Amino acid sequence: MTSPWFPRVGLTLLAAIVIGAIVSLSIGEGGPKAVIITGSDPVQQLLGGVRQDGRSLGNPDAPVSVTVFNDLQCAPCAGYEISTVDPLIAQYARGSSVRFEFRHRSFGGAETTLAADAAAAAAEQDREWQYLDLFFRNQNLIRSSRVTDGFLNDIANALPEFDVSAWRDALGSSVTTAAVDEDGTLGDSLHLPFNAPSIVVAGPGGQKILTDSPSEADIQTAITAVS
Repeated sequence: MTSPWFPRVGLTLLAAIVIGAIVSLSIGEGGPKAVIITGSDPVQQLLGGVRQDGRSLGNPDAPVSVTVFNDLQCAPCAGYEISTVDPLIAQYARGSSVRFEFRHRSFGGAETTLAADAAAAAAEQDREWQYLDLFFRNQNLIRSSRVTDGFLNDIANALPEFDVSAWRDALGSSVTTAAVDEDGTLGDSLHLPFNAPSIVVAGPGGQKILTDSPSEADIQTAITAVS
C-alpha cells in the first residue's frame, strides 16, 4: 500500500527544485549579482595616469586652479559634470597650466552626505575623481531613491586596482567627515548658490566665480583671464 505521505513529500521536493531553478536563473551560480556599473573604461581613459593628490587632479604646481562645486546626487548635475567638466579635464589635466579640485555642495533636499563621504574616502587613495566620475555616470540607477551602501560599494568594486577594504575603513572617519564639512564651509564663504554647479577659477590674474552651471566656453574664458 502506498504511503499517504509520498505525494506530499514528492510535491515538496518538486517545489524546492523549481524554486531553486528560478533563483539560480535570477542570480546565477556565483550568488546575488551587484548592480551592473558601466563607464569604467571611459573613466580610466580620462583619468588614468593623471596625478591626483586627495581632491586635487593634475599638476599640483599648475598656476591656475579650476574648482568644481557639485552634488553627486543632483540629476542634472551628472550630465553637467560629464558634458562640461570632463572635456576640460581631457584638455588640461595632463598638462602643466591647470589643475582641478572637486568640492561637494548639496543642492535641493536630497541627503548627499553619504555619497560625498564615499568619494572623500576614495580621495584617501588619491582616487576621488575616478570614484565621483563613475558615480555620475551611473547616477541614474539611484535617481528614484536615496543612495545606498550597496550602490556605493558597487562603484568602489568597479574601480580597477582599488583597495575596497581600505576605502571601507575610511568611510565615516574623522578625516573624510572633515573634508566634506570643509567643502561646505568654503562654498558658504564664497556665497555660492545651492541650486546648480559652480566653478571657481583662480590664478595669477585673480579669481572668477562662475555660478548656475557655467558653460565650457565661459570656463575657458575665465582660465584665460586669470592666467
